[in-house]
Amino acid sequence: MLIDLITHYGYVALFGFLMFGIIGFPMSEELLLLYAGYNVSMHRIALVPTIVVCALGAMCGVTISYLMGRFIGLPAIHKFGRFLHITDENLRNVHDWFEHWGKWTLTFGYFIPVVRHLSSIVAGTSKLSWHEFAIFAYSGALIWANVFILAGFFLGPETLKIANVVKRDLMLFSIATLLSVTIVLFVRYYLMRQKKKAN
Repeated sequence: MLIDLITHYGYVALFGFLMFGIIGFPMSEELLLLYAGYNVSMHRIALVPTIVVCALGAMCGVTISYLMGRFIGLPAIHKFGRFLHITDENLRNVHDWFEHWGKWTLTFGYFIPVVRHLSSIVAGTSKLSWHEFAIFAYSGALIWANVFILAGFFLGPETLKIANVVKRDLMLFSIATLLSVTIVLFVRYYLMRQKKKAN
């Protein structure tokens, strides 16, 4: 289903699904990014525009969530949050995350379901400045989009086989993907440096 939508509607579908997914509408953003990477590997869409569009979609989503927290406030979110599957317990848990890890929650919280969806709201309610929010949240969106799109790209057709694993244990898969792509990129960077030194 997601692959068909990406194939037919391309970058518009990627942007829209990621933006609404980050806000809280029920969909698997990790799967969407993996399928986007798979489509890149099949030469249906281009790599750089895909990364840019997905990162921008995520950035728009977290920006809307931040503005909701900053200007609507927690009382309204408590009242109407059920329409976006936002529960009081989830908000408390993410608030605890934010208290413990601070602004880095905005950067690396993308890799943790629920935290990804609510950290920007908590940042808004805590009156975090726009400048600080943008630095941490937007860089996180770019990292997150790169990691999963590149994972789908490198896995190619294998992406379709691991979709069920992703659905079953999303958080574990997210962390494993982040580590794997980081290692691959580091090794490639190291080998390129060694090659340049040899020349």
